[in-house]
Amino acid sequence: MGQFYRVIWEEEGNRRVFDYGGKLMEFSSMYNYNFSLLVDHIAKIKKPVRLAIMGDYANKELVYNDDSLSKEMIAELYQEAWDSDDTDEINTDSAAPVHRYIINHTKHLYVDVVDSINLAGFLEGRDREYFRNNTIRKFMLGECLERIQGADVINPLIILTAVGNGWGIGDYCGIKSEYAGWWAWDKISVSDDYSDIPRDYARFNIAFTEFARS
Repeated sequence: MGQFYRVIWEEEGNRRVFDYGGKLMEFSSMYNYNFSLLVDHIAKIKKPVRLAIMGDYANKELVYNDDSLSKEMIAELYQEAWDSDDTDEINTDSAAPVHRYIINHTKHLYVDVVDSINLAGFLEGRDREYFRNNTIRKFMLGECLERIQGADVINPLIILTAVGNGWGIGDYCGIKSEYAGWWAWDKISVSDDYSDIPRDYARFNIAFTEFARS
């Protein structure tokens, strides 16, 4: 059966639950209106937050292949997400900007979203002309968002923080699915300024797609 997801958000010790009423791949696109507002909020507050996208089958989840989340933490977050119908909703008619850097202060890694977009395009075998003008200037002006709307480029932050992936219809089943949930509940910030990334943090090259060339 289909698995639905809720977003658990912790900012300065205060937790909130957002319910989009959808399966993971139904709101995984880079230009998804609701999730892009949450990411934009992270960028504006300029502070790390903790984030986990919790599936309603996630109580079946095993401990990951590292110490990202313990069974106890998964159980706590699952209860927070699914044992109550008291959730927040975000409704908007337009998407927030796509921000360039997703920074993990727990693992000391960062994702360059421009690289992720281009890597996804390469893996899918898209024409090079499609990505030729995907420059930093256009990205900052928001034109990049318009260019990828027809491509369903997956937001890497959604897969990296998804707990319970693989248990239901509508989950992510493309390449690098073993990284689903690897960043769940880590300290995450978002920025467009490269100088906001500490010098000892490593670039994490990742792209998620279900349409990679064989």
